[in-house]
Amino acid sequence: MDILVREVLFHELRHNLSRMDDERFRRLIRRTPLLQLAFASAVFLIFSLIFLRAEKLLGGGEVVFTSIVASMLVFMLLLSALLAVEFLHALGKTRALAPLLSHPLRLTLLPFRAWLLYYASPLLFMMLPFYWQGLSYGFEVFIVELLWSAVSIFLGYAIGAFFALLAFRMKKRSPLWAFLRLLGLGTAGLAVMLFIFYGILFPQAFTGITALKLSSYLFPVVQSLSVYYAVEGIIRWPPLGAYLTLSVALFALANLLVERRLIEGVYTGKTGGEFKASPTSSMGALVLKDLKLASRRTSSLFITLLPVVFLLPMVFLERGDPVTWTLIVGSTALMEALNTQVLLIEEHKSGWFLFSLPLTEKDFRNAKSLTVALLYTPSLLVGLAVARYNGASTLPYLALFGVLSNLLMAKFMTLWLTRGAKGEYTFMPAYLTIGDNLVIFGLAALLVNTPALLLRFTHRFLGPLLGYAFLVLEAFILVLLWRED
Repeated sequence: MDILVREVLFHELRHNLSRMDDERFRRLIRRTPLLQLAFASAVFLIFSLIFLRAEKLLGGGEVVFTSIVASMLVFMLLLSALLAVEFLHALGKTRALAPLLSHPLRLTLLPFRAWLLYYASPLLFMMLPFYWQGLSYGFEVFIVELLWSAVSIFLGYAIGAFFALLAFRMKKRSPLWAFLRLLGLGTAGLAVMLFIFYGILFPQAFTGITALKLSSYLFPVVQSLSVYYAVEGIIRWPPLGAYLTLSVALFALANLLVERRLIEGVYTGKTGGEFKASPTSSMGALVLKDLKLASRRTSSLFITLLPVVFLLPMVFLERGDPVTWTLIVGSTALMEALNTQVLLIEEHKSGWFLFSLPLTEKDFRNAKSLTVALLYTPSLLVGLAVARYNGASTLPYLALFGVLSNLLMAKFMTLWLTRGAKGEYTFMPAYLTIGDNLVIFGLAALLVNTPALLLRFTHRFLGPLLGYAFLVLEAFILVLLWRED
């Protein structure tokens, strides 16, 4: 296993040393990245199969195929950037490069090689069905897809590295600057993620561009056109070569700057003003702290905005039945609950300080759950607005279902992932075990599918009665978890 990944894993998993012997801990270090690679690869493969299903629903054909491939490539770029930010943040926090400086190791491209092997390689599984389908059109189509995949990976890593570089040298500004920065990042992220699904929702746009034979260089249009022409037997090298050159150049520059910063040492600039205490409750202070943590993490913003991307196209769904919207609202509520893990990871080594204050573990967990619920508010409002536009008549039920499901999932995840914490909290591992994933996603499936099935078979006779009964059950379980008796 790569020495850099081993060093990062040691820092992330060392809280297990107190309850493991040396041999068990070594096995944990060896197996964890391999298990995560297998799990992430399987998830991305399933995700790509869903997109294949979308292609069939849209009627198939060369235009639909090329537009979906372009959307997948932009999605790969976005995920590459997100994974790069997460990995480089972990390197900066743990200073994993520092112990390696005294060894005869070649550190050039070492972070990138570790990231490519252990973080980015599962993304290729997302493209496997489309590579195979490209081969059916011709070997040239397969080559073009591979080259565009390389563009997405290099460009994604470069973007993530630049974001990480800015974070390494971050200096606190005024609240207005922080708000404008957050608004700008959120707007840019939403625009990029909407672009991902543009080709799937409106493939006729690519038909018009192709018919006019325009040489557009706009992402993802240029990718779709490039693959489309390859399907037609024409390889258009200028746009592909231009983007490949640009991505490699940006990657080289960003990688050089980040490596130098990681070796020299990561630091944060001094704050702009003095600390001033303000009277507030312990719960309010914890929630405010967690909201600030979430606003500084790219992954948290990504999770917060992603459900909105799925919800906006639902304006054209033209379905208002409660079963459909129970599935939609429930899925976004549970998707947003993933912010729980991000907030736990962000605590890093501050647990010893938090638990030296007059706080309890229950306060710590409940504050995380409330913060996740607040982060879910934009998605819930958008979901309710889109449901109302489609004529859904059960908006009060949907609102309560979204809030309770999100809170219940966030509280359960916090309890489950901190079950080993004893009087302190150190570093939440970014790598969850297969058992963790099975438990978390199993509960999520139950919370979404159970009320949908109840409404499907009884709504005609009883209306939303059993749906409200499920909400009462959720509220009862939530109260028990909230009290932690």
